[in-house]
Amino acid sequence: MVVIGATDASMYGAVFDPAADAWSGISYAPVAGRDGYAAAWTGAEVVVWGGADGRGQLADGLAFDPSIPSWRQIAPAPLSARSFPAAAWTGREILIVGGGTDEGSHFRDAAAYDPSADSWRSVPPLPVSGRFSALASWTGAEIVVWGGVASRDFPVDGARYVPSTDSWELVAPAPVAGRMEATAVWSGSELLIWGGTRRSEGGPQLADGCAYDPRSDSWRTLAPSPIVGRYAHGAVWTGDRMLVWGGTDEVPGDDLPRGLGDGASYDPAADEWTALPAAPVVGRFGPVTVWTGEEMIVWGGCCQSVYGPANFVDGAAYKPARAAGSTP
Repeated sequence: MVVIGATDASMYGAVFDPAADAWSGISYAPVAGRDGYAAAWTGAEVVVWGGADGRGQLADGLAFDPSIPSWRQIAPAPLSARSFPAAAWTGREILIVGGGTDEGSHFRDAAAYDPSADSWRSVPPLPVSGRFSALASWTGAEIVVWGGVASRDFPVDGARYVPSTDSWELVAPAPVAGRMEATAVWSGSELLIWGGTRRSEGGPQLADGCAYDPRSDSWRTLAPSPIVGRYAHGAVWTGDRMLVWGGTDEVPGDDLPRGLGDGASYDPAADEWTALPAAPVVGRFGPVTVWTGEEMIVWGGCCQSVYGPANFVDGAAYKPARAAGSTP
């Protein structure tokens, strides 16, 4: 697991080896610190692009190879500076699409980065409105982009990009409210979306979800969950179910929102949820959440104190019981 963080000056991080239960440090990166960047794991490197620092949006990127370990700056992208673009790895390229600026611009354009050649190519723009904080997921044949924020609206439409034809196809409207800061995992046959927020409207955070089947271009709603609505939570796919943990159910205001320490498991075959056991760490939002092939690891997140955004530096691992009849 590679964890990337940032200060006002630079980016840094650490690598965690679950087999050894040990960390190793990452040197500071040769670029400005930032948030709201796109990131993807290629199987060999973590690639980071865009985002914003204290002075505005950024258009540069870099890659970190944990086997060396070292950073490298990547070739300039054919995209303008922006933060909160969507990103997904196809196995060959990283698609970067959309994003926005502090001035209210919402982008539709896209580009694909090939890390083996350190080169970019332009991609046709989204056939729907420009947006930031959209969800993006690779299905094995195409990248589905859905939701996000578009001109202060929360669209329920989306599109899917097919690399083999370099083209987009529209996605049927979802049967749930539009949202941002939801999670999406690919189950092998469906894109499972859950939670999120419409924070500009106030009110409770979202506790519903839906599943998209690209073969039939159709949606279904998920059964009600046993946990409260939330955003900035973590989610992983285990091979037979989706695990959800953490997040917050409060909109940021004068005080920092509370972190949630509960979670649930969703079985799409039965359309059923099960509450997860209590975690041995304090609730939090925005944790790093990964699936190792055997367990879900959650680490970090915000916040330790209402007096300032001191992030957590601890974590925990959850190993689910193997479902009956599943493959070892």
